[in-house]
Amino acid sequence: MKKVLLCAVVAVLLSSGQAFGFGIGAEVSAPITSSGVGGALAITFKLDKVPYVFGLGGWGNANTFHLGATADYWMAQGTLIKFLDWYAGPGVFLNITTGNDSGIEGGLRIPVGIDAYFLERRLELFLELAPAFGVSFTPFQFPTIALQNALGFRFWF
Repeated sequence: MKKVLLCAVVAVLLSSGQAFGFGIGAEVSAPITSSGVGGALAITFKLDKVPYVFGLGGWGNANTFHLGATADYWMAQGTLIKFLDWYAGPGVFLNITTGNDSGIEGGLRIPVGIDAYFLERRLELFLELAPAFGVSFTPFQFPTIALQNALGFRFWF
């Protein structure tokens, strides 16, 4: 009985995945700021029918750890060619650094990107640039200006 129930649940989830998908993957970034070029690895995820995209990542060394998060709204989207789409819209970011260079920074960003789909739209590759404007609280600095970027992939289920 348990096997039949498990098979039924899996079948429902797989069939609903065609109507409402979930994409999860990874990205690498090298944001350009007034203090230089950084680097990070992040997890990225998106729901198919909802125009929000989220990222959570970090990097660090023996003395410092940095955690960053982004949330973007894809306000405008379109198709360039059959497998290549574009997107743009407003977003927000939050960066928290601990250790020797501790601080908090947050603000607005404007992601503009392209994404390509392969393997019957199960694999998405993307490239994104996002001018970012914010405020740093430790030490206080306003405005902060950066060019955030990402190169990554998402698998769709």
